[in-house]
Amino acid sequence: MKLFQLGNTQIRLHPGLLLVLVGATILGLLWRLLQALSALVLHEISHGIIAASMGYRVDNVEFLPFGGVARLNGHPISPKAEFCIAAAGPLCSLVVAGAVSLTIMFLPILGERLDYFLNFNIALALFNLLPFLPLDGGRMFRAFLLRFMKPYFATAVASWLGIIFGAGITLFSLYLLLFLSILNPFLLLMGVFLLAAAVRELCAAPQAKLSSMLRRKDAFVHGEALQIKNAAVRANMPCGLALSQLSAAKYNLLFVLDEQMKVIGQLDEVELLEGIARNGHEAPVASLLKKRAAC
Repeated sequence: MKLFQLGNTQIRLHPGLLLVLVGATILGLLWRLLQALSALVLHEISHGIIAASMGYRVDNVEFLPFGGVARLNGHPISPKAEFCIAAAGPLCSLVVAGAVSLTIMFLPILGERLDYFLNFNIALALFNLLPFLPLDGGRMFRAFLLRFMKPYFATAVASWLGIIFGAGITLFSLYLLLFLSILNPFLLLMGVFLLAAAVRELCAAPQAKLSSMLRRKDAFVHGEALQIKNAAVRANMPCGLALSQLSAAKYNLLFVLDEQMKVIGQLDEVELLEGIARNGHEAPVASLLKKRAAC
């Protein structure tokens, strides 16, 4: 649900957060919820500021029942940039906690009003440093893994850790309810939410390269230049395998070779993507040359 537009960035609110707001009001916890939301706003704004400073455009910021997410648009994000942008949130929360702590030290009268805000910022920072997707720590961990493995496998590792973590919280909350008669709806909902978000990250992993390549078009339209990568592929290579050879950060040109390594044609990435959409991932690359010649 869109709240308002801030420059080129949409500020959005997840409908589930409205339910949390109503529940907090009924339980007399509205003041605490407002403090928590203030901490989340600062946390997410820090992601956006660092992203903008590194040349990435923030498409929207959405506040969720158990956190928030800043979504970027434009060029595919580099591992270094992803690490810095993800780290900005926990770092901001720790800085805010430090500032609040100093305020309470010099103005003890504010301690009772700011204690929850202080503790929430500390908890928000430490929780988000856990190395599980979709948390900030998971994105930092994935950026680190990209030094040693391909994007799909890095995302899969961080996502499976998130799935295990979310499932663990969910099962623990059910154990408390079934065996100790302790109902903790917040813990249960958080576990389910994290589990679902981690599963979404895992399911999106195979399409990550394709999605990032498509997002590049928006950056190009807005005047950004693209580097070019040339690659040579054999004529009978499946289109899906050829796609895996492309760079998501550059515009790709494919030289199609026969068994004697002679060039029999050339494709750009747009023609490859259109061929996959038309013929499927298993179609040989050479079939796209025939289609183009027929046209």
